Amino acid sequence: MGKEVKAKLRKQMTSKRKSITEKFRRSASDKIINTLITKFLTDDIAMIMTYIATKGEVDTYPLIKYGLDKGVGICVPRTFKQTNEMEPVRINDLDRDLQPGSYGIPEPVTELTKSVSISDIDIVIVPGVAFDESGYRLGFGGGYYDKFINSLAPSTKNIALAYEFQIFEKLPRDSWDKPVHAIITEKQTRFINKSFPGQRE
Repeated sequence: MGKEVKAKLRKQMTSKRKSITEKFRRSASDKIINTLITKFLTDDIAMIMTYIATKGEVDTYPLIKYGLDKGVGICVPRTFKQTNEMEPVRINDLDRDLQPGSYGIPEPVTELTKSVSISDIDIVIVPGVAFDESGYRLGFGGGYYDKFINSLAPSTKNIALAYEFQIFEKLPRDSWDKPVHAIITEKQTRFINKSFPGQRE
């Protein structure tokens, strides 16, 4: 039952997200990234892992550019289709260090980039099709982020970027699912983990 519900919801939300206008995406993304930077990127944040936005997702390129300009370490996923796993890889140049990868999403160029230790990551920016008020997410069905999140140190914080229409009261969940620590939309910030360090009012 849960699997069927997830599949149906995944299809509905993916379609809805693809239908948004570029004007809305740009405006909402600007608000979301500005909130992320001002509320969460405290001086002690040295390494951020983020997804590369595609198919109407909240645009993460401004975050990547900000991090590279400010000297904050930026890493992005390199995926392994055979095992549905991924590793964090540091990039230093948006134009040079990325190339088309799995599923058409840009990934690090192997010869120009190096993987980083999971323990070095302070914040992981998490994508998703939908999220609920308790911080649980509906992913794309590949399990990449589920595995990755479960391998993180307790001190590493997971922050979801989403549009307000992607938020539900409760989503179906599995035993291996872990909630994110905070969700940022263009309307508000939800602190799922109330003791999230570095909160700024």
